[in-house]
Amino acid sequence: MNKMSEYKTKFINHSCVSFENKNHLMLVDPWFFSRVFNNSWSLLQNVNTDDINLNKLTHIFYTHEHPDHLNWPTLKFISENTKNKVWIVGLSRSNKNIKKQVEKMGFGYG
Repeated sequence: MNKMSEYKTKFINHSCVSFENKNHLMLVDPWFFSRVFNNSWSLLQNVNTDDINLNKLTHIFYTHEHPDHLNWPTLKFISENTKNKVWIVGLSRSNKNIKKQVEKMGFGYG
């Protein structure tokens, strides 16, 4: 059996999707709340975070560094509401600012 078939895919909002099985949760581009781009963009509706089992969260993948894909208030919320070691996975960059910041928040990076 293909291991990916064990994962349920769910649209969360904007560009955020989740991949979840009975033991693990991975989020892509989580943006749960807050305004971005100098307060000019907002979600149509904030995410009901009670619907996301952060106790199973193991990885967050971001596609690029715009704040509607790599959202610092959402990452702060996640870091404060999970006991897991969560790994942030993204593009490899020579600039280590993102790596330093997410590690300061308690995430792994790589």
